[in-house]
Amino acid sequence: MWYDFLQQVRELAAWGADYAGFIFYQKSPRFVGDKISGTDLKAFAGIQKVGVFVNETADRILQVVSDYGLHAVQLHGDETPEFCKALFAEITVIKAFRVKGDENLAALLAPYEDYVDYFLFDTKAQEYGGTGKKFDWSVLEQAHINKPYFLSGG
Repeated sequence: MWYDFLQQVRELAAWGADYAGFIFYQKSPRFVGDKISGTDLKAFAGIQKVGVFVNETADRILQVVSDYGLHAVQLHGDETPEFCKALFAEITVIKAFRVKGDENLAALLAPYEDYVDYFLFDTKAQEYGGTGKKFDWSVLEQAHINKPYFLSGG
């Protein structure tokens, strides 16, 4: 089964995708921590491997980074700027924000700017994880964001 998964990631890399996300949030149905070995993922090349985490400890994240050969971490929980700072010294950090559209994004993002490499914006939902729905992206234009960012949702 996971051979097929790795084959799909190889195909993504061949098509020019820059990143592949691997979910390490145990409550997600897409959790890979018990389905793929660190050795197999470490050996995989050709695409940047991003571990996706939600409210995990820094020690656990860094252990998974080491065990699985990850290039970056994507933080989808309630991680503070101080938490991001601790990881930022060790690995590329992508901090996700769940957006409704009425937030003051500039004020929300400012404390994180020095401690993350990228932002990621996703549609706010009840639970952590994607909804497949698009939020009003025009709120990003108004925020004058000074970091590269990813868009998710829809």
